[in-house]
Amino acid sequence: MPHSYGIRARTRHMFARNFREHGMPIKLTTYLKTYKVGDIVDIKANGAIHKGMPHKFYHGYVVQFGPFYRLLRILNQVQEETS
Repeated sequence: MPHSYGIRARTRHMFARNFREHGMPIKLTTYLKTYKVGDIVDIKANGAIHKGMPHKFYHGYVVQFGPFYRLLRILNQVQEETS
């Protein structure tokens, strides 16, 4: 088969749901949670929801929440500087 260069290429295990967690029902608290600028968040894509899914490169990053027009700061680099 030809090699695929799609946006979700090579993400078979990355976006897969856990055992007994397949399907659409997602907790309502996931949507109702409010974040403030400066909060530390994990970027984790949900494979059941395609709309608004971040690119596979950002999956698993720990970042500081901020305005989206600004570049998000990766906390791994900050921790290395302080150590």
